[in-house]
Amino acid sequence: MDFLGASEGLNAKAQNKGLLQAVDDFTAEAQLDKSERQTVRQQVYSYCNEQLQAGEEIELESLSKELAGVSEVSFQEFTAEKGYELEESFPADRSTLRQLTKFCRQRRRVNHQL
Repeated sequence: MDFLGASEGLNAKAQNKGLLQAVDDFTAEAQLDKSERQTVRQQVYSYCNEQLQAGEEIELESLSKELAGVSEVSFQEFTAEKGYELEESFPADRSTLRQLTKFCRQRRRVNHQL
C-alpha cells in the first residue's frame, strides 16, 4: 500500500510541474507581457491553493474557466492540442505550486530595495 501512496505522490508532483510548464507556455503563446503573465500565474496559484485548502483536486476544466479571456483558445484546449499529459483532475502539490508565486515575491523584494 505504501508503494501506491508513493506513486500517487510522484504523479501529483509530475502533474503539478506539467501544469506550471503549460501555464508558462500558454501565457507565452498568448503573447502576454511580464505583468500579464504574472497576473495569470497568480490566478492559477489562487485557484490551486483554494482547491488544496478545501481538500479538493485541481480540475483542468474549472481552471480553464478561471483563465477564460486570456487567449482565444481555452487553457484546456491548449493543453490537449500541445500534448501535455495532464489528467482531468489531480491533487495539488503545495511545494510545486509555490513556484507560481516565486517570481512575484522576488520582484517585490527588488522593488522594496529601490
